[in-house]
Amino acid sequence: MTATAHHFARLLALALEPGGPPVTATAPVRPESFVPGTTRIRASLLLAMVDMVAGQTPAGPGTPAVGATMDLRVVLLSPPPETGHLHFRCEPLRAGRRFVVAETELFADGSPLPFARAVSTFTVLDLGAGLAAGASRVVPVEGGSFDAFLGARARDEHTLVLDSSPRLANGPVGTLHGGVQALVAELAAERVVRGSERRLAATDLDIRYLDRLRVGPLTASARQVPSPAGAPVAVVRLGDAGSGDRLIGHATVAFGEL
Repeated sequence: MTATAHHFARLLALALEPGGPPVTATAPVRPESFVPGTTRIRASLLLAMVDMVAGQTPAGPGTPAVGATMDLRVVLLSPPPETGHLHFRCEPLRAGRRFVVAETELFADGSPLPFARAVSTFTVLDLGAGLAAGASRVVPVEGGSFDAFLGARARDEHTLVLDSSPRLANGPVGTLHGGVQALVAELAAERVVRGSERRLAATDLDIRYLDRLRVGPLTASARQVPSPAGAPVAVVRLGDAGSGDRLIGHATVAFGEL
């Protein structure tokens, strides 16, 4: 029997809670979300969940979603939890006629202090109803990890290529899911900062969504840039290979030790 090909967003098992603002949600800590060989959740997968939570701001689940994501940054303040659940709390900083800017804080079970925070900007578009509130069933991740599920392939030492797929798509706006783009950006950034003897992880991920992936596949080309703090920083260019490698996104990924 062929296994069901679940959508990327479904695999995150995010459960939005009724009401808002603030918009709140929970998700289980999944080993499939860890950086291989560690018990650390990938920053890009935290960003993917923030994207879904912040997309409901300011009115909450079951109401019209905000619109398309313009930019999103997540910064880790301390190590993410290795077990239990992630808790999200999102409040609008500004809700205008054209844009909504929101702040999301991320908490471990029972902790009053966030282990990460994020700021997002969305355009105000009529995309219909947002996500519904309620529990989300945990389903297996094909390949045993989100890295494997993604299926990106290397074109060279600093570039990854990702084919379009319905299970990776963001249906309302006809492109790849924002979390998918963030994950491939993090993976590409890791390729160019390898070689360090320290155990580093992405601690700051800032991504700008500039256009849709109209043709595909997606390319993610990373280069390391100087950092006054000493920890590696990579800039990742996201392009549409089928459209002259047109720029569709831009990410900055900083690595550190927590």
